[in-house]
Amino acid sequence: SKTRDVLDTVPHVVCIRDDEGCVDYVNARWTDFTGNAAAAGLGLGWLDFVQPEDRELLAARAAERRQSNAASIEAELRIRAVDGRYRWFHMRTVILAQEANLPRRWVSTSTDIDDSKGARTALISSEA
Repeated sequence: SKTRDVLDTVPHVVCIRDDEGCVDYVNARWTDFTGNAAAAGLGLGWLDFVQPEDRELLAARAAERRQSNAASIEAELRIRAVDGRYRWFHMRTVILAQEANLPRRWVSTSTDIDDSKGARTALISSEA
């Protein structure tokens, strides 16, 4: 589809998921970054690429979202790259427009912030 063609060109990892976090779409950036086929990120498989300590944060944010019925959540998390290293990403998840009586759908964009986070940490350390 044209929409998926566009999503494959953006420099962010994009996932579409249901209310329980099960992914049914990842863009080409996912496969480029992880070095895995899209199928590895579907369902709850994407969690296997998230740094284990960060999975708890995501679970807490998802629970907060469900309790407050928020339309979006944001988190910083580490995702494992094709070389096995974890890089920091800023993930923002927003609800998609939904039709009546259909399950809610969410789109997540994850932006690689590892270089800027490292630079900020170095700056803070040098000022201490």
